[in-house]
Amino acid sequence: MREAAVLDSSVIAAIFLPEEITEKAIDITLDHHCITIDLAFAEVGNVAWKRVLHGGFDPDEVREQYTDSIRFITDTCTIVPMHTLLEPAYSIACNTPVTMYDALFLAASDSVDAPLLTADQKMYTISEKLHHLILVK
Repeated sequence: MREAAVLDSSVIAAIFLPEEITEKAIDITLDHHCITIDLAFAEVGNVAWKRVLHGGFDPDEVREQYTDSIRFITDTCTIVPMHTLLEPAYSIACNTPVTMYDALFLAASDSVDAPLLTADQKMYTISEKLHHLILVK
């Protein structure tokens, strides 16, 4: 059985919206049972939107990539409802200088006792001493 890992939105986005770490993100997720929170649907959508609005990417191509990411989250990942993580996430956010959004992923990682895979260097640096994170780079 594959080890579990929580994927944050930066890793899921990297899989479907190509960037420098795409191959690494794909490889690492193939080796794990993937878990994420329902917030990932919106956050990956936000990355897609930024690609179109600020990056000049083709909207139809990005929509297809976003649709693929939705399918991946739905079909491949175990989805933890974020409302079940609000209390621990609030405590994490109040005790660590991370956003509530990031704290939700950290709380998910803590709740399932699995590492959080992230491409977010800032969150990794802030949180690595208190939580089990793996930086995908």
